[in-house]
Amino acid sequence: DAADFIIADMTGKNPNVFYEVGYAHAKDKICTLITQKADDIPFDLKHHRHLVYDGSITNLKKMLGADIEWVKSEIERQKTITFEVNTRT
Repeated sequence: DAADFIIADMTGKNPNVFYEVGYAHAKDKICTLITQKADDIPFDLKHHRHLVYDGSITNLKKMLGADIEWVKSEIERQKTITFEVNTRT
């Protein structure tokens, strides 16, 4: 609940991870899904941002570095979104 964003390793199709990702989505958390193989991402999550690192920690480090920078900027952007509510009486 306290996390600003979630990184979830979908490798191996662990049902507990699927459950936790669903919970994070329900809480409107920004989620980055990572996996060694694209086939580990279920069909109903394929449209979400995910990184396939092919088992290479070097690839994962590069991809996650860029992704985390995007996530941080997105969190800051979301904090600055304002809206106005007008009520008519």
